[in-house]
Amino acid sequence: MLKRTEVMLSKVEDFCGALAAAGLGAIMLIVASDVALRYVVGRPWSWAYDVVSIYLTISIFYLALSRTFREHGHISVDLAQRYMSPKVKHSLNLFICILSAGLFTVIAWITLRLAWTQYSGEDVISSIVDWPTWVSTIFVPVGTALIVMRLILTAINHVAVLASGAELIPSARPDDGDHPILTGE
Repeated sequence: MLKRTEVMLSKVEDFCGALAAAGLGAIMLIVASDVALRYVVGRPWSWAYDVVSIYLTISIFYLALSRTFREHGHISVDLAQRYMSPKVKHSLNLFICILSAGLFTVIAWITLRLAWTQYSGEDVISSIVDWPTWVSTIFVPVGTALIVMRLILTAINHVAVLASGAELIPSARPDDGDHPILTGE
């Protein structure tokens, strides 16, 4: 059951990661074409700044959040961990997972309610185009809900290690030779 949940969550994270990568590619194309149009033709895209700053930047951050955590891609200060026993290390990581899951749950709940309020109130950002605000806001609860699920699975894994010494869900570490951070996959 736990392994199946992890596999399904990983697939959703990979899909969201692919969307984030597409969003990053879109930012590069939009900005490059906007600059080219500005200096060659003298008429940049009127909507480029709004799309990049309101939608794409937020989407790439939150859609990639959980997958990046799964792959140990976030910044981690591990100077003290080198000197800790495995039991202390797993205990601290368990505490951090529980605390983080609680914080991200609050963020997901608040921003989901905000997105619903914006959607039902038909809130827009006035510009050349009236951009709906809920579209950018919805990425926050989606991304934070995913990381809450990942943190819960990681916490369960730390409990299993503390109780039995074995991981329920084997996790790749950046120092493994075939980790995506090292291979570029």
